[in-house]
Amino acid sequence: MSLMNRIAPLGLVIALCLTPDSGVSQERSPRDQALHVAVELVNEISKDDMVAQLVARSWPAFEPQLRHSMPSASPATMASLKSEFQTIVVQHTKDLVAAAPAIYATYFTADELRDMLAFYRSPTGQKALRVMPNVIADSVRLSADRMPAVVAEIDQAFRSRLKARGVDLPI
Repeated sequence: MSLMNRIAPLGLVIALCLTPDSGVSQERSPRDQALHVAVELVNEISKDDMVAQLVARSWPAFEPQLRHSMPSASPATMASLKSEFQTIVVQHTKDLVAAAPAIYATYFTADELRDMLAFYRSPTGQKALRVMPNVIADSVRLSADRMPAVVAEIDQAFRSRLKARGVDLPI
């Protein structure tokens, strides 16, 4: 599995390192209001350093490849590489993080975002924030493991239907 597949769940935590505006003006446009609430929402869903959790979860899958390529690497070297990996992931997600509130504001009104914010502040929402990185990682792993077979099954089924209509696709 590629490095990108292992860190794909970072998409869930696109919301890292943003700080909300301190003053909310009633004179803001609906889009500006939604954007302001989206910043607050992004802060809420990223407050538990979810990027670090995802790095910690993805590192064990990546580390064996490094150990194979660097069999004489000391534990200190491996710890240093893990730290560098985490730093790189955080640096590269900052642009994505900056875009997250605008994306939320495109699809949700300020009131809808406030509802989401209330959910994520509830006990169930807090649990969702804690366990979703694991849910997503498990889902990505399952999808990656099953994808070749699923693609082959889809191809077979579609070719069978086409053949029933007199169409025989070349390989």
